[in-house]
Amino acid sequence: MNRQSVATRLIVACLILALVIVQAGCVTRPPSLDLHDRLVNERIALLDDPDNASLSLNLYAGNKPLGALKGAGRGIASFFGSVNPGNCSGEFCAAALLLYLAVAVVVGGTIGAIQGGMEAPSANTTAAIEDLFRNNLGEFAAHIDLPQRVLAQSRKIAGLSVDLVSTQGEPEELNTEALGSLKQQGYDQALTLKIDRFGFVGDKGDDPLLGLYIEVSARITDTISQSEMYHRRFHSFGKVRRYSEWVSVDAEMLSVEVNGYIDKLAEDIVNGLFLSYDLPIDSGSWTFPGSETYGCCWICPVNPALEINYFPHITQGWPTVSTKPQLAWRPFPNEQQQIKFQAKTGSRASNILYDLRIWSVPRQQLDTPTYERYAITGTTHQVEEALEPGRSYRWSVRACFDLAPRVACTPWAFCLVPAARDACDSTSVSPENYYHFRVH
Repeated sequence: MNRQSVATRLIVACLILALVIVQAGCVTRPPSLDLHDRLVNERIALLDDPDNASLSLNLYAGNKPLGALKGAGRGIASFFGSVNPGNCSGEFCAAALLLYLAVAVVVGGTIGAIQGGMEAPSANTTAAIEDLFRNNLGEFAAHIDLPQRVLAQSRKIAGLSVDLVSTQGEPEELNTEALGSLKQQGYDQALTLKIDRFGFVGDKGDDPLLGLYIEVSARITDTISQSEMYHRRFHSFGKVRRYSEWVSVDAEMLSVEVNGYIDKLAEDIVNGLFLSYDLPIDSGSWTFPGSETYGCCWICPVNPALEINYFPHITQGWPTVSTKPQLAWRPFPNEQQQIKFQAKTGSRASNILYDLRIWSVPRQQLDTPTYERYAITGTTHQVEEALEPGRSYRWSVRACFDLAPRVACTPWAFCLVPAARDACDSTSVSPENYYHFRVH
């Protein structure tokens, strides 16, 4: 076997392995339309497990040696998930795939090589961060009362019937007896939340930039069939600081930040389960370079226009705006989407309002939003509070609307580059994928 043949087989094996790695980390799509209708019309028992918050912190280094492989694999997966066969011939798709493979490997390899060269955090750094939380938050579990906060957020959705039910043991492993008991109490569904990770993610080195990170699994189980109907993983980033800044934070500030962070996560979970669902429309695709909707998901930006950024670590080339920019985006839904809504649901979307979020960008992690506005009636918004000159920002919008008899929201809009898991239907979007600008 010659060297060229060996090299070819090695490349193919690596790409296959990359796809396997990517798919292992993928999560489910938003709830189906039928499941959504059931969730908003049936009684749901939200199980409160006091043992779930008894977890240890861990300092998790997000940069891994497989960064190059995962970068390439995510790019390939994004291409397969986003290309619309009706938009291209077989020859065009084949050529585009080859080009995209080359870009994905080069970009993923470059980023992975950069990340792989960083130093690992020291044991002292890990111990100090853990002590920071234990010493300053006292009873740590009291701050991670996620089910109670999800319940409070669910009360904001009219007609939703969710009750908090106490339980002992591991609620994600509900047995026949427990589900039967819930059914006798009149509950149709059981919702369980499990915190899989709570800690930090970020850079490496002696004084790394670290952000709060939490990952939660949400499972919905039918009390009659006793089968799992839906499983989705939520993750979110909180406050980002240098390690040296974290260890100097006082207990009161840390408590306020953690509690606000958990509230925001609870809001995301409720929105993801009860407001967002698998909408029966196209969410976006690559289409053709230069087209109005090229590379954007759900809602495309108009001002500043989307500039595809293959190197997310480099922000100097981002579009520049004033300290109080006027942001603009394309209306949702367009007429073709309205036709599909009508065909699939019997209704057209109405009463469309938009929500807007802007985040300051410290490296690759998103803090809590710097600026938020809700229920915007048009497709433009003049930022009312001055942003900081010289800083980089990411931003996104979503549309909320009536689709009789339902109320729904789209996911937060984002870009397909860097490679998005599951393309535009991803339920786990990297901060790098939101739209971006710099303030001059």
